Amino acid sequence: MPRIFVALTPTSNSLDPSKRPAITEVGSGKIDWRSVVVAARAAGVEYYYVDHDPPFAGKTAFEAARIDFDYLQPILR
Repeated sequence: MPRIFVALTPTSNSLDPSKRPAITEVGSGKIDWRSVVVAARAAGVEYYYVDHDPPFAGKTAFEAARIDFDYLQPILR
């Protein structure tokens, strides 16, 4: 049974960057990606896409994409 996800508390809908959660690479934040993949597979999802917006915290877009890929590859096998 997939885990239930809880929204950030308090939620953030501010346009002020200092009040929003930081964008980070897959696996480095608060989302339990293993549970997301389990639920997606149960729903019949076949393809996955990673949309990683800047800023990339001291790395290039390709370095950030490699981190995302390296984290997700074993989960998606």
